[in-house]
Amino acid sequence: MMKASHATLNGSAVGTDASESSPLPSRLLDAEDSFYRGYPWCLNTFPTLHEIVGHLGQELERLHQQEEDWRRLEVMTNVFLLSCAVADTVDDHLHGDGYDFSKLTSAVPLLGPGVRVLDKVLHASRKVRAVRARPVRRWREEWTAALGKFLSVFMAAATADRTALAAAAARLASLLTAELPPALRRSERRTCPTSTSSSSGES
Repeated sequence: MMKASHATLNGSAVGTDASESSPLPSRLLDAEDSFYRGYPWCLNTFPTLHEIVGHLGQELERLHQQEEDWRRLEVMTNVFLLSCAVADTVDDHLHGDGYDFSKLTSAVPLLGPGVRVLDKVLHASRKVRAVRARPVRRWREEWTAALGKFLSVFMAAATADRTALAAAAARLASLLTAELPPALRRSERRTCPTSTSSSSGES
């Protein structure tokens, strides 16, 4: 066995067992290992909205199955983060892509007339798109209200009433059944949320 030594105040060397100074290996408890192994999807950095909705639906179901301990808090955290991911992805869809040709016309003034025509076409296209997106916008407003109610329960997680929690979760679950545009469901989350399950490093 190798020995390490360090100097004392009087200059003498004292030997120590290297194994005594080594940190103990970290290991999850059986309950933690079992819980976090249910989250392989956390490794997907850029899920589509369709995938996020599926994971959120599963977490809402798991919420009713958890005891009032750390596991329920973990699931509540996942519900909140996934719900925020849904909101952000829908916002990106509603905002659409924007184009600014001002630098182009500054560099090449002769393109000015053509760019102005293109701007008018894009403006008309955005107006048509906004009309078509009205159902999604209404859904987004309802989602904001439902998420706000869930957040109020989540903030009082230590003393959360099961009835209030079930009602807030049921409202979110009901909105997940809405028929959203296929293009929106295929949209990828531009910045993936970090759930408490994935941060464990054991997902």
